[in-house]
Amino acid sequence: MSPDHHLDVSGTLCPVPLLMTARCVADLEPGARLWVVGTDPEMMVDLPRWCAETGHRLLEIDQEDGRVRCLLEKTRAGS
Repeated sequence: MSPDHHLDVSGTLCPVPLLMTARCVADLEPGARLWVVGTDPEMMVDLPRWCAETGHRLLEIDQEDGRVRCLLEKTRAGS
């Protein structure tokens, strides 16, 4: 699945990765996909919860070698 946009939040800690993700998603059109990559392990909890609360689709999430990768899709329901 090819993302439309990339956001690297490496080196930041909660709540900064989530805030940066929300700001980036707000500027996207519905249906756009965004890869978020970071080093904060809390992203594994925070980003799925945020997607559930906002209605955006969490397409993929994994953690390897200290990096979290998350693929999101903006929906019309979410902001």
